[in-house]
Amino acid sequence: MLFFRWLMIKRVAFLLGVLGLSGGFVGAETILVVQTMPVPAIEHHRAAFLDTLSTMIPAGRHEIVEFQANGDYQRAVDFFQKQNATERPSLVVTFATLATQAAVSVYGPDSGVPILFAVVVDPVGAGIVTEVGVPSGSNVAGIVYTVDRRVKIATALDILATGLGFDSVTVGVPHSSYPSSRDDAASLRRAAESFPKIEFLEGEFDYAPVPDGIPVMREQMASVIRDLESRVDWWWEATGPMGERPESVSDILIASDRSVLFAIHSDGVADGGLFSISPDPLASGQKLAGMAREILDGAAPGSFPVSAAPDFRAAVNVDTALSAGLVVPSYLLELSGEHVYR
Repeated sequence: MLFFRWLMIKRVAFLLGVLGLSGGFVGAETILVVQTMPVPAIEHHRAAFLDTLSTMIPAGRHEIVEFQANGDYQRAVDFFQKQNATERPSLVVTFATLATQAAVSVYGPDSGVPILFAVVVDPVGAGIVTEVGVPSGSNVAGIVYTVDRRVKIATALDILATGLGFDSVTVGVPHSSYPSSRDDAASLRRAAESFPKIEFLEGEFDYAPVPDGIPVMREQMASVIRDLESRVDWWWEATGPMGERPESVSDILIASDRSVLFAIHSDGVADGGLFSISPDPLASGQKLAGMAREILDGAAPGSFPVSAAPDFRAAVNVDTALSAGLVVPSYLLELSGEHVYR
């Protein structure tokens, strides 16, 4: 029903525009591009999206208005409400969970405003869509920022199994209370139920809006690591504002004698993390831009499946493996390509 309602709204808007009766969309139409926070994963997706979109739409047809929410949900809501009070946008593009939740709260399914999202780990748990892998049937579409956690766990166990006398492993997951971080840790726990040889122990600290809250969160994370260290064999980076920072793995290694089994990005692997598998921001940004162009040309956002990232990249640190008495499987070396670190 929401899907057909969306089509009717777009049909009416089109006819009004053709007949010259619409008060909106005079001149350049507005595209709102909102980042949840200034971290590399978000910035790389944003850059890939904007660079690709600029080659797909006519110059001067759209005005792109960008906004940085700095990890503050209410700040994002206030921005959307202010923009909506002056002119309804033709498209809203959000990067990461809080900005997307704010957009959905302001531009509901009856608004006729399409929302595209990326860099959202768990859009179902965040209340953005009801299901992944199928069209939303509403005004929301997007790309899920995750690799199946069972794939990550299976890869970790493949590496650990090369160690002499390996039987089982306990992995610590320090994370903030930021929604995607908390959801990631909970999803790891659920996924681990299928793998009896691995156990995850969580340590949570309070989220503080970035960038100002990072120093406080670093101290809290170090405290959590000290509390868990005697009970874990390795560490696992959780998604979210702390894990997305380039120096995240270094912070963990400074606070602990244990190594990092899984890093969010290749930067963390270069700093000593054992391996990573993450969505490719260029591929995701390009796909998102293609969806944006189709929506601007009249396609209904609810017709696009909410899907996983179209491509991934891996990285592995051979020195970290060797120092732990492990051998990197050949398939991971091949997948990592130029991201094999020593």
